Amino acid sequence: PWKRPRPGWTGLGASWAGGRCRCPRHELEVLRDTRNRTIRALCGQRSMPRSVWELPPGQRRTVLRHLLVSDKYRFLYCYVPKVACSNWKRILKVLDGALESVDVQGKMDHKSDLVFLGDMKPEEISYRLKHYYKFIFVRNPMERLLSAYRNKFGEIKEYQQKYGVEIVRRYRKSGGNSTPSCWLLAA
Repeated sequence: PWKRPRPGWTGLGASWAGGRCRCPRHELEVLRDTRNRTIRALCGQRSMPRSVWELPPGQRRTVLRHLLVSDKYRFLYCYVPKVACSNWKRILKVLDGALESVDVQGKMDHKSDLVFLGDMKPEEISYRLKHYYKFIFVRNPMERLLSAYRNKFGEIKEYQQKYGVEIVRRYRKSGGNSTPSCWLLAA
């Protein structure tokens, strides 16, 4: 039976504060198990596609473009933007010898030196989907949205100038004279 969460419980996962988890391990395990049951129930519905080949072509392309391949370690990583995907892409590049270290600074090229499942032939795709270990990381959607906002509008001046000013002009009643520094969230 469902119980009302205790005060302060966000239900958003670990609820990290100051580097320490505020949630008892048992609560996290219960949350994980609930999420896994939900996934199994949804994936078990008759209307759900049973393979990537049952998806409409546009969806199939999108899914396959988000699956990175490591033939050396026999895994597929499904990346989700703003969920540590740059770090994992760096790790893949290090594993393949394209980068010396994950600590390399600078702008990350999200395409070169990476193998995408979508670039392979159908029989190669099917083989890897059947035989390779598959994993994905997820993040609370609101945290992900805030991270994207802060990244695009707080760190990238070109993005602020190209899109931010137009967004403010279009949606803020007195937005005509606003500057990006007026509408950025406080860091």
